[in-house]
Amino acid sequence: MSNFQHSNHALQKEDSAERSPEDLSVKCFDRFESDDEFKSQAKLSINNNIEEMSNERFERLALRLKATKSIPPRGERVRADVEAAAAAVGVHPATLYRDMLRLEGRGSVRDLLPKALGFPKGRSRLSARQEEVISLCIQSHFLTLARPSTVKVAKKIGDMCEDEGLPRPSRATVIRRLNAIPKRIVALKRHGPKAAEQQTPRPGRYVVARPWDVWQIDHTLADVIVVDRDGKPIGRVWLTIVLDVCTRMVVAYYVGLEPPSTIRVAATLDLAVSPKAAWLAARGLDYVWPAKGLPLLLHSDRAKEFTSPNLRRALLNHGTDTFYRPPGRTRFGGHIERLIGTMMGTCRLLPGATHNSPSARGNYDSKGAARLGIDDLEMYFAHQILGIYHHAKHSALGMSPLDAWAKRPKGWEPECPGDMETFRLDLFPECSRTITRQGVSAFGDEYYSRELGEAYIAGARKVVVKYDPRDLSQIYVRVANGRYLVVPYRLQREEPAPTLWLHKAGRRARTQAGDSSRDRATIRRANEAAERVIEESLKSDKIKRQAERLRRDRLAAAEFRSAMPAPSTPDDDDWGGAFGGGEP
Repeated sequence: MSNFQHSNHALQKEDSAERSPEDLSVKCFDRFESDDEFKSQAKLSINNNIEEMSNERFERLALRLKATKSIPPRGERVRADVEAAAAAVGVHPATLYRDMLRLEGRGSVRDLLPKALGFPKGRSRLSARQEEVISLCIQSHFLTLARPSTVKVAKKIGDMCEDEGLPRPSRATVIRRLNAIPKRIVALKRHGPKAAEQQTPRPGRYVVARPWDVWQIDHTLADVIVVDRDGKPIGRVWLTIVLDVCTRMVVAYYVGLEPPSTIRVAATLDLAVSPKAAWLAARGLDYVWPAKGLPLLLHSDRAKEFTSPNLRRALLNHGTDTFYRPPGRTRFGGHIERLIGTMMGTCRLLPGATHNSPSARGNYDSKGAARLGIDDLEMYFAHQILGIYHHAKHSALGMSPLDAWAKRPKGWEPECPGDMETFRLDLFPECSRTITRQGVSAFGDEYYSRELGEAYIAGARKVVVKYDPRDLSQIYVRVANGRYLVVPYRLQREEPAPTLWLHKAGRRARTQAGDSSRDRATIRRANEAAERVIEESLKSDKIKRQAERLRRDRLAAAEFRSAMPAPSTPDDDDWGGAFGGGEP
């Protein structure tokens, strides 16, 4: 008697009290169904993927589901109910008995699929201790910043199992355990929070309704090496960008050798707030760049040049608030991060491009291929930003940044500082000093002007001094009414003005030489000697970079000074140090 005939004969014993029809059907038909199609599939591998199932088979299963649900519940049904339902859908009654056992609650067609043959999928063949050893080794060895390879991890696990007298798991077994770990956990433990952020979905959006509501600012080290005036490579430059989030317009950018600093932020924000006509004319550019005015909020990361109390106080003084994104949350500045990535992508075609990694650079000699100077790179970014980016359709806007700027709400115009000179100086770094009869002492020298003498006579003593690190030949003293006095050296001299970093280099040179005196003539000689070292010893990239930085700093400082009022010069008899020509 065949298996099917035997099971059919057993099921006819409906009146048996010890074994119910459901038990008999499951026992006899656990491995195959009554229809011919399933019998043939049972001999092969069963395809339980409902999405790939044929429409014909799916409809048959749906009929079985409907028939099963039409049968009265256990205790109320009789054999005839099951046979009638089975005959209606063309299956054996045992099939419906099995279906009733498989269904839980309402059930679905997926619950009626036959179970796959063989070892249950997902069940481990390893012992509990082997699984524990694998888990411990993954936590202590694999999920670390050392990032060992899977081969080494598998070997380590095998050795630990052998030490305990357990069989060695295969490498494939270990790899399956490693692949089961969420990718975000692997990225966090092996590469850090920034990599984990890339594995975290962020479906939200940051929407800004109007221009000037939010500006974002950030720096990046440009992926290209520049050369000095003699064509010698001097390294990569820093690029600072300010972006209006609503329109995606770049309201300012700054290219320079100096690393991120207070004066770099000040120079970039000065350009962002000011009208651009003079800047464009000085470079011979005829692009449209309408951005100007103060933002309501400046959005940045937590770099020290952005979080300085001086910058925050200066911006608040003109009605601009600040917001610092949380540490490690680069997505909070996603707009400007994306723009910076776009700009760096364009640098890959430039001579001297460093690309974004040594593997991407390959055998390309970035230093040997470098041809662009800093001024050339500044003009390159001008064409990329003002000529291409501002006129190209932005995917998030559906229009170009220039069009988005032009379609701002009617009557919505920016607020500009009432006094641009005061705004610029407010952004500069500062220090506290005391006015004495000899003027103000700072940076190893003394500064004096007639207006400063008048403030001293009026009783001013403790003052805030603003200074331009690119030019220490004059300082800016804030007096009681909030006005700034331009104060030059007390003793005028013809040599070029030192920068702050050159002054510090001279001070370090004196300290190394064992000279701790405060003689100003010695200080000036040390500064001049440090400058001669830079100008005469152009052998290393560092020295060449410093020489070019010094040239650029002096040009930028001269451009800034030309926009400021000229300081008053003291009378000839003031050089002795007594204001007013004698003792008060």
